[in-house]
Order: sequence, then structure tokens, then C-alpha cells
Amino acid sequence: MMMARLRLVNVCVALVAEEFLSTSASQLTYHGLCELSATLKEEQLCVLFRNNHFSTLYKHKVGALSDGRCSF
Repeated sequence: MMMARLRLVNVCVALVAEEFLSTSASQLTYHGLCELSATLKEEQLCVLFRNNHFSTLYKHKVGALSDGRCSF
């Protein structure tokens, strides 16, 4: 009985891990982008590196966009 329960827990953990990996395959998560937005200062650059490629992001000044939103 204990082994069956342990197996069920392992399957559940594997399914959660699989779901996470499938929804964050690009390694860009909503949480991560929110953290970047909160951490970066205005007019600051950051670089994301993955699989021997990089992307450069720039945080605009507040109010630099017509709708007033902060964007990358």
C-alpha cells in the first residue's frame, strides 16, 4: 500500500514537472518577466542567453510609450 502511494506521488510530481517544462520551453515565464520589469531600472539593458543565442531587452523610460505602460 505504501509503495503504491509513493508511486502515485512520483507520477504526480512528474506530471507537474512535465507541465512546467512544456509551458516554459522558451524559459521565459510570466513570473520571470515580471521580475525583470520590477528589477531593471529605466533605460537599462539586459541580455537573456539560451542555446548559444541571446536576446537583448531594454526598459524604456516611464511615459515613453503613448499608453504609459512599461514594456520591453
